[in-house]
Amino acid sequence: MATVKKEFDKFWVGIITGLLVPQLIMFLFYLQVYFRKMNVQSFIKRIWETDIFSPLISLCCIGNLAAFFIFYYLYYNNSARGVIISTFVYTIAVILLKFVV
Repeated sequence: MATVKKEFDKFWVGIITGLLVPQLIMFLFYLQVYFRKMNVQSFIKRIWETDIFSPLISLCCIGNLAAFFIFYYLYYNNSARGVIISTFVYTIAVILLKFVV
């Protein structure tokens, strides 16, 4: 059991998980709602044109909360830190999208 803990308790595992979970949730949202209506490029173009891109990214980052608590519950502290850092990256991206672009 100790080898599994050492294998997944890495900072980069948390960063990769934290960066991929919101993208996976956004893709699942696309599959659930818009899959039969439009392709992925049209979907991204539509959410960009209607100015819901940053709120959608913010909503998708809620999945990072689940990833953080799973890592925290399993005592993977380094991985949990990586999820928090990647959430900050998304936070900076949302702030830039709202106020700069």
